[in-house]
Amino acid sequence: MNFTASQERQRAEKMVERFVDRFQPCYRFLAYYAALPLLLTPELVNYLRVEFLRDENVPWVAEVDLLLSDLCRQVGYELYTIDTAVRAYLLEEMKRELGIEKMQEVAKSLIGYIRYLFQNNPYISAKELQAQQWAAMVYLEETREQVVREIAEGFENYGTSAIGKKLVNLADLARLANITKELAPQLINYQNLLDYAGVVSKVVANASEVTNEDIRQIYQILPDIELRIPDDLIPDNLQLSTSASISEFISPFSRKATGNNSRDFF
Repeated sequence: MNFTASQERQRAEKMVERFVDRFQPCYRFLAYYAALPLLLTPELVNYLRVEFLRDENVPWVAEVDLLLSDLCRQVGYELYTIDTAVRAYLLEEMKRELGIEKMQEVAKSLIGYIRYLFQNNPYISAKELQAQQWAAMVYLEETREQVVREIAEGFENYGTSAIGKKLVNLADLARLANITKELAPQLINYQNLLDYAGVVSKVVANASEVTNEDIRQIYQILPDIELRIPDDLIPDNLQLSTSASISEFISPFSRKATGNNSRDFF
């Protein structure tokens, strides 16, 4: 079922309120801070609580309660993501209650901590690290354009190499499109990138919804970067013909939760 933006926000609000009502009001603040990264680990949630929420008296058990709640889903070994609509709602409310300056403070801190976490957690891949850094960097004026450039270059590289419609390239394009969607509120001034990511998602998920105008358009991302939808990704009948299920790779974080080291997945 497809929901409107308003319906998605209402659904997210109800989920958050149900979570807070089940536990304590201070749990709301932990959810706010946990929404800033794209991926969560137990260590990262603990870092956010200890570093920023001492004055809120958030109990340590709140970390477990959050990760095991319906706000989150497990996507790998000790790796979790917050529901997309819930994350957007939490970030919106955090900005309203705590201000953008606090969010920028947390973002700066996260950039350094995420590097440390990557070095000490064998289950986080290099691409996951990059996505985590992007999620923090988009809050900072001085690094936001760098994120846009790196995402656009990623689209360009995966699109260029997508000869023969190889599944791995479709998966990477879908991953970048979904990450861009997650970061959309902070990339609002880069509408062409958001539009391009939206078209890529349509091509991968349901090519019949893509118009000829979408496919042939040139997307000016930055003064020196233009993107086009690669012809090799669009079958003649605008339908994907692959034996694999699109649902297996449409999410940027869709890895099965196992104890195996899967650093090469992302």
